[in-house]
Amino acid sequence: AELELRAVRSEMELKAVRPELELRAIRAEQDLQEARNKAQQDQAQRTQLPPQLQPLPPIETQPEQDTDPTLVLGRYEMYRDDILGQGGFSIVRRAYDRETGESVAVKTYYDMEKQSGEDHSWLLAKFV
Repeated sequence: AELELRAVRSEMELKAVRPELELRAIRAEQDLQEARNKAQQDQAQRTQLPPQLQPLPPIETQPEQDTDPTLVLGRYEMYRDDILGQGGFSIVRRAYDRETGESVAVKTYYDMEKQSGEDHSWLLAKFV
């Protein structure tokens, strides 16, 4: 009789505790899902490129030119007038990669021999 009474008490205690255990399990599952979502967001932020390194937008229309594109390294079609930026030594132009079909930036160095009469032999020796 005492064993039966203990069994009944244990069953009653289990019934009383079961909802709390189920609630804890649900909360633990929700916390785990939130942690997974946050980890995915953190990973996406770490792998996202800064704006200056984002891929160039596709070339929707070719710029108006009288000349054909220049083929660089047998792969990139580049128009001389499609300049993205320039500096003291080089020009960056938008180009079309024939292999991937993407817009890319191609950096070319000024032709030092065609610049003013300054002596650029040291520069040519360094970069060529």
